[in-house]
Amino acid sequence: MEPSPSTRSDIESMCATLRHRGPDDEDGTVRAVFNGEIYGFRRLREHLWNLGHRFEPATDGEVIVHLPAAVRPLPATALN
Repeated sequence: MEPSPSTRSDIESMCATLRHRGPDDEDGTVRAVFNGEIYGFRRLREHLWNLGHRFEPATDGEVIVHLPAAVRPLPATALN
């Protein structure tokens, strides 16, 4: 079976879906793309929340963009 050709609207729809993927900070100046899992992210997220950081969505990757601003110097052990 031959695949049907994509239309311009198909491609624009796919691009719109991918436009904002992954965590960023509150003002949108820092973004992170990673492949993995942060096992202790709930503890880190709670700590950062108590420092005034806000998160959306609730993913483990979101703590990555907030840690450098909150913890200086950032120890390698901060991400488990």
